[in-house]
Amino acid sequence: KVLIDSVLDFCKSKGLLPRWVGVSTEGLEAWWAASRTGTPVAEGQLMVVIDVDFASTDCAVLSPDHRLLFTHSIPIGAEQLANNEPAKLRWLGELIRLPRILIHEDIKGQIGHGVMVGVTEGLGAIAEQIKQEWAVAIDVVDPLQSIASEAVRSKAKLTKVSYTTAVGALKLAQAPRIDLIPQETRVSQGLHTRSKHLERLVMNLVCVLCLSLLLFGERLWMLNQLHAQLKDRLAPLEEKALGIQRKQETMQQLQ
Repeated sequence: KVLIDSVLDFCKSKGLLPRWVGVSTEGLEAWWAASRTGTPVAEGQLMVVIDVDFASTDCAVLSPDHRLLFTHSIPIGAEQLANNEPAKLRWLGELIRLPRILIHEDIKGQIGHGVMVGVTEGLGAIAEQIKQEWAVAIDVVDPLQSIASEAVRSKAKLTKVSYTTAVGALKLAQAPRIDLIPQETRVSQGLHTRSKHLERLVMNLVCVLCLSLLLFGERLWMLNQLHAQLKDRLAPLEEKALGIQRKQETMQQLQ
């Protein structure tokens, strides 16, 4: 937040009114619209661009006409993928469950093609695993291949940083938008908060129901005990009442 505030203050000091902070997803959208490499997607299918950066990974879900529909950020990047096996498993798990996230977010269509860009060196085996889980083609692409020389690309690889969004921003040929939180992130956070509230409400209702059942069972047991005690006390009185009734019938017969 401190970093974002400092960026906002700097923009305002230059007479700019920020509307979008963080242009990674917009850059990915622009890069794919300009590149369109690999297997084309069929009508009604979705395209996923997986951008692996140094410390994080951005996933941009695009429509067949290259419009950005949804973004998913994973706080695991190339550094952890290279040196941390548990982090690699978490990263892979996040990507495997991306189709289910799209269903939960009510995104129409199924994933038909995937492209992995950014710091992809050594991730061929992971790309193959994603391909098997999604059952779609996953292409590993260097975004600098069509615009930079081999020497520049070699230097870029040494930095361990993704240049996909930068290439996309250059291809966009216009000033990027600026906003604190994209709309799809707001929707995702809102749904997450609402699900937490619903979960808490359900737990409270379950606790109340269990307590009510416990109290009802206790009252039922007490009523059964009182009924048994009352029955035991009334048993002698019932015998006396029957005796009195017999005497009355005998007196009536004698009369």
